[in-house]
Amino acid sequence: EQSLSERSGVRLAAYRYDASGLLMQPTAQGTGAESASARVDTTGFELGMERRTFNGVRGRVSYAWQETADWLAGASNSVGQHLTKLSVDVPILAKSLTTSFELQHLNVAGAVAGSYEREFLIGNLTLASAAVTRGTRISFAMHNLFDATDPGRVSLLSVIPAEGRTLRLDVT
Repeated sequence: EQSLSERSGVRLAAYRYDASGLLMQPTAQGTGAESASARVDTTGFELGMERRTFNGVRGRVSYAWQETADWLAGASNSVGQHLTKLSVDVPILAKSLTTSFELQHLNVAGAVAGSYEREFLIGNLTLASAAVTRGTRISFAMHNLFDATDPGRVSLLSVIPAEGRTLRLDVT
């Protein structure tokens, strides 16, 4: 992360992980999970910018790319994801109540059981209090406002909830 000015900054993150010796999902012929040479190899990066204003509004934009290779019993499959996020945090009551809206565009392409490409538009809305009482915070969030559903055979995506729209209440 690097600050460009008092109210602006950029962020660059890169990662790679490789997990092997994983349990495979049960196949149509067998029952239960089987130990095999299952392996998942992921590489990705994210580039983002943030800008804050004097009145407390904060805007962020980011682009992320991730490539995942999934070797299950020797079959090489890969899934590529391009995720663009735009979010705006707006204070409703100075230093006590804020709202955040995030819009995500996700493009998924891969070679699992043939070539495919799918796109999703996902919206998230959060209302958060800075402090209701001393040391207590509450936030309410609605994720996946447009009810994008899990794209079926693409099981490697963690950003699309399988059940579609979700509501979340956090008390800290």
